[in-house]
Amino acid sequence: MSTSVCPVCDGLKHIPNPKDPTGLWIQCPCLKQERIEINSMRAGITFPVADLGVLKVKDASTRDINADGLEQLVKAEGKLKAGQHLNKIYCLQGTPSGPKDLFVQSLIYAGISAGLTASQKNLEHLISNRFSTDQEDNIPLEEDFKRYGIYCISFGSETQFNIAGSILQELVRLRWAHPNHTLIFHTNLRYQHIFEKYTDAVHGLFVDLPKREFKGERRVVFTEVENL
Repeated sequence: MSTSVCPVCDGLKHIPNPKDPTGLWIQCPCLKQERIEINSMRAGITFPVADLGVLKVKDASTRDINADGLEQLVKAEGKLKAGQHLNKIYCLQGTPSGPKDLFVQSLIYAGISAGLTASQKNLEHLISNRFSTDQEDNIPLEEDFKRYGIYCISFGSETQFNIAGSILQELVRLRWAHPNHTLIFHTNLRYQHIFEKYTDAVHGLFVDLPKREFKGERRVVFTEVENL
């Protein structure tokens, strides 16, 4: 977080109201930026924010970016920048060395910049919490989900894949039960490998983009960010 003194308010965090100079002072814009920086750290944003932004990531990437997936991500980023929740659940797929994680954090940062809170977790963590004997860790999934405006889950590397599929289902159910929240998945697994790993647990849960029509469907839109 920046430690320099704001040149606008000189560190006072408030400034005279330009519309009413003799009235109450108003918050300096630097306070909003501080909140964004604090919420970004809490949400686990690890990339420099100067590198974030869907089109910025696309232009900087040496990979062949999927045009259909990019179109969906641009729309999603625009909604989050406006402080609106996504009406679809997206699952971003990409290779570990590709731009997938940058795309994911670009979406999260867009929402944080608009005042939303966010949490990034992996499915292994949720599984561990479910069986933890520590009361602080054993937080009901629904309670944890409702704490944040954006709930972002990575999956595919966990070993307890039998219960993992059930938790994926539960997360999707929670998203439709609480529409004023955004749920984002991301994984290194290709579309067909999800069904090989989780078998019947995720049957009917994911729909491929753009191979399947998903308008109006309450399923997870699987979005490959690279043409492999």
